Amino acid sequence: MDATTMSQVGMSGGVVGILAIAWQVFKWFNHRNIRSHCCGREVAVGIDVDSPAGGEPMSIKAPQ
Repeated sequence: MDATTMSQVGMSGGVVGILAIAWQVFKWFNHRNIRSHCCGREVAVGIDVDSPAGGEPMSIKAPQ
């Protein structure tokens, strides 16, 4: 393997690693309520990301 191929493999692995960490953070934040008390005021924010229910499942259709 030459240096270019090794560089591409390393970068691809790094991107996959970053996406895996981002997914874990997303799963932790989903369905959370965040509250803040500052200067006598209260702020509450809910984070809730739902996937669409029902509908047609995603598929790839290629001509044959």
